[in-house]
Amino acid sequence: MSKTRTNKSLKSLYNEKGDVVTFDRGYNDFALFAKYCNTGIYFVTRLKKNADYTVEKRSDVSAYEHISSDQTIVMNGFYTSKKCPLKLRRIRCNDPETGKYIVILTNNFSWAPTTISAVYKERWKIEIFFKAMKQNLKIKSFLGTSRNAVMIQVWVALITFLLLQFLKLMSTEKLDSLFVDETHSDHLVLSSGHLDHSKQTSSFRQD
Repeated sequence: MSKTRTNKSLKSLYNEKGDVVTFDRGYNDFALFAKYCNTGIYFVTRLKKNADYTVEKRSDVSAYEHISSDQTIVMNGFYTSKKCPLKLRRIRCNDPETGKYIVILTNNFSWAPTTISAVYKERWKIEIFFKAMKQNLKIKSFLGTSRNAVMIQVWVALITFLLLQFLKLMSTEKLDSLFVDETHSDHLVLSSGHLDHSKQTSSFRQD
């Protein structure tokens, strides 16, 4: 899905006050961030490395593990500051699994920095889920944006995928069954040959 298409999808989504939206830093849209702030919708994303901002407040993070900074900032860029002249929150955290640092941008000032970090981390599980859908279910994009439309498309694709996997499994089991039957038949033929040979030997001795 392209960046332009994703930005349009984000803007077309219906969100209510108190909802939390999380996405990658490639889709930073400060006009949309300002809209979220003004409508009571929370967002959690990554701040770009070249972002220009001023730190207005630094919060104590000594009580939090894997959190190196928690700051209140305002954006300085000419266009960015016009689109979003509001205070935002910048959190720098360390991923204990990879050892890498990431910088998170949010408008949520109520939650602990570890909670904000966990929210963004959960996004990766969603990313893996959608990656699996694209690869296995062949869903390249959604035909609708409502919950019902998305669920119908996912269920149809999932059912189709499971049916194909079931047919594949059945065909494999049939092949295995045929192989076992053929092996068993060969064994019977050899055994019969062995029995016949024994009879011949016995008869020869009787003579």
